[in-house]
Amino acid sequence: MRIRTLIVLCLGCTGDKQGGLPIDEDSPPSSFIGSPCILDTDCNYPEARCLKDQEGFPGGTCTTPCEEFCPDAEGFPTTFCVDRDSLPIDRDSLPMVGEAAGMCVQRCDFAVYPFVGCRNDYGCVLVNRNHDPDAEVYACIPGQSILTPCMQELADRGVPFSSTVILDASPEEAPELTCHVDEPIIFHSGYLGIELVLSEGNETRSLRGDCTMGHALANTLEGLQIEGVVTFRHLGGYSCRPIAGTKILSRHARGDAIDIYGFDFDDGTRLTLVDNWEHDTTSFKSVEARQLYELANGWHKDLTWTVIL
Repeated sequence: MRIRTLIVLCLGCTGDKQGGLPIDEDSPPSSFIGSPCILDTDCNYPEARCLKDQEGFPGGTCTTPCEEFCPDAEGFPTTFCVDRDSLPIDRDSLPMVGEAAGMCVQRCDFAVYPFVGCRNDYGCVLVNRNHDPDAEVYACIPGQSILTPCMQELADRGVPFSSTVILDASPEEAPELTCHVDEPIIFHSGYLGIELVLSEGNETRSLRGDCTMGHALANTLEGLQIEGVVTFRHLGGYSCRPIAGTKILSRHARGDAIDIYGFDFDDGTRLTLVDNWEHDTTSFKSVEARQLYELANGWHKDLTWTVIL
């Protein structure tokens, strides 16, 4: 079993906009990359191209040639420049920009398309970025989804997340170390109506981390919703860094840790670790301190988070 770490007090830590709103599957977002189309003119952006139904793209799909990156738009899934060999079409029939140009597609996004990740007749398939085979995401390609078991379970729970790229990296303070995330995802704000914000209230709309972190965070939010929590305040998830003062990678470098700052409740009250936590005691001076302790102790006992500092 992998160890997941919840750091519930991390003063001075560094924290880490995308994804739209859930849609009606019968009326998917229109006129942008990944949207249904019949003609090129149905796609409203520069260098638009409609890959048509008869070319192997059910309902047509808006795209554009790309070298490595694609444009994004508010309210639509994040895009990805896929190697054209990953598409079910003869590469020679696609428009070229450069010698080995890719094509823009939607990434799988379970916030925009709950439970399924893509439009009807499209599935989540692991693909490579054009010119960069080390960068992989699950993108919407005609056919059936082929998700990892962890991601499929997350999708089946109705968790709003999307696949992302977190390439291996090394922290500046310890270049001999390598930060690696097995199944990188973005956990979007809004699960069960709970907003994700940075500690002082800036909406982040997302947290990057490993898929196992996604399950642990979903478990946490499900319990907090019962308590009346409407805002989850944090200081970040994935961060390629060592534990302060050491040459040992932080659990954040594996994407399975979160720094929790506090919670807002539906009655207007707020609990934060800075204001309400009481150290080294179980004889609490305040109801708020006991509530924080019982929350953390419960997460540890049921193994939602296996290490709590």
